Amino acid sequence: MKISRLITYVIFIASLIVSCGKCEHKEISPSQIFLLSDEEIVKLEKSSLKGSGEAAFKLWKHYGVDRGDSDADKSNYWLKIAARNGHVIAQYNLAFSLFYEEPQNIPEAKYWARKAALQGDKDAVELLKDIEANEKSK
Repeated sequence: MKISRLITYVIFIASLIVSCGKCEHKEISPSQIFLLSDEEIVKLEKSSLKGSGEAAFKLWKHYGVDRGDSDADKSNYWLKIAARNGHVIAQYNLAFSLFYEEPQNIPEAKYWARKAALQGDKDAVELLKDIEANEKSK
């Protein structure tokens, strides 16, 4: 497992823990969280393309986080759609990924970190500080 995938997985699990406070606790396996039927995928794709960040985020999880046969292109596509649709965790994850995995995309990483920080994501505030410190050191 690539270290970047491991980091993304850890971030995702942490986001589940944070969001779990809003729901009843049920024991579910990771595969139940991420695997979607063809029908669910079609519905989520339509909803995502109409502006749902949550639907796109679910597709990102389905295509990437827990699948050994993950489809990185589809996963990244839906993460970007989720971020564009205002999903704060997607914005943070996209910024994190761009900053640590694609140094040529630092301006885009900064953009998404700022968007998430403006929505109150404390981790994004810290990431934005790291990005800005990195820019100053160059």
